[in-house]
Amino acid sequence: MGLNFELTHNENYFNNFVGTKFSYTKNKLNNELFFASTDLLFEKNINPQQFCKLTINEAFGNDIFAASFFLLTRYEEYGNGNFTHQHSILFRSNLLQTPIINQWVMQLKTILQQYFPELKFQKRNYQFTPTIDVDRAFAFKARNTFKTIGVFAKDFLKGNFNEVIKRFAVLFQNVKDPFDVFDELENVHQQNNLRAKYFFHCGNYNGVDKNIDLQNANFKTLINRLQTTADIGLHPSVKSNSNFDLLQNEKNVLENLLQKKVNDSRQHFIQLHFPTTYHRLIQLGIKNDYSMGYATTAGFRAGICNSFHWYDLKNETETDLTIHPFCWMEATFQIYQKGNDEEMWRQTKQIINAVKQVSGEFCAVWHNHSFSELYEFKGWKNKYEQFVKLAK
Repeated sequence: MGLNFELTHNENYFNNFVGTKFSYTKNKLNNELFFASTDLLFEKNINPQQFCKLTINEAFGNDIFAASFFLLTRYEEYGNGNFTHQHSILFRSNLLQTPIINQWVMQLKTILQQYFPELKFQKRNYQFTPTIDVDRAFAFKARNTFKTIGVFAKDFLKGNFNEVIKRFAVLFQNVKDPFDVFDELENVHQQNNLRAKYFFHCGNYNGVDKNIDLQNANFKTLINRLQTTADIGLHPSVKSNSNFDLLQNEKNVLENLLQKKVNDSRQHFIQLHFPTTYHRLIQLGIKNDYSMGYATTAGFRAGICNSFHWYDLKNETETDLTIHPFCWMEATFQIYQKGNDEEMWRQTKQIINAVKQVSGEFCAVWHNHSFSELYEFKGWKNKYEQFVKLAK
């Protein structure tokens, strides 16, 4: 709300203070504006909580300050390595596609305006940030000679002659690589006055992370071309999520290519574990992370559609790491939900409208391979312009 405030535990100081104030305690002190507190914000340990269900209209009965803290810190995910959206209190409360904290703030603002009409609130504006994850910049180019020969042979022996023809055309006949859709994407962004963020995978090729040759001239040219019109961040490999040295090396690779410091990241496959993932990012010097969301469903993992500083429950401290939640990913509908287009557009419009109603930040995730018109991605290229028009 853009308000400056002071916290005090001194009851005499509070009672004698002349001006705008409210109490957040177990019992009302005098005739002040009063919000009943639960125990959560006065604790120092991570304990089981009794938030069985959350609601919008009865928010104050649920203690919105404690409930907001519970959601923003991802309290429920600590010690739960296999956490899915079905485990979340927001899913159980049928509020996963509602930016509930933003709505609670609007309710709080209304209460404060009624009691203190002299207050001046910060005006917020809706924002749309398109982000593109680049798991692999090229489908056929930028592989080393050994891998290229091996893939050619594998496709030929399996009878995948269409693949052989496409690969040959890209490598030897100057046909554009199907994953190289970056010029088209930037045209859409510039036509709509948008500056996109691209997150590049810079890990080594392995069974999970199927990357290209990062020292290839085509890859270097692409990176340097894109950074003139867009922002570039790191897409840490799955392997690096449990290996800090690998993570450091991947950041170094990208910084060497860009010739500047990298401050932004999003985890590959949204591998987000509390608190270890964020501890590693902070140690690495990352300032902004865009991993706060679910791949399996659209919605608000932390119950909010605005950026916020991550609070480290383990060390009981607010950090300098800024979390930028995303609430929509095209892969959700391609892979996990596999619904029809009508259902996808219904959910998309619902999410966008929910963010616009609270003047929030709509952060969406796409992948460059979705524009390739290959395999299961056929038809997705044409959906992007329609998506941008809805979202901007």
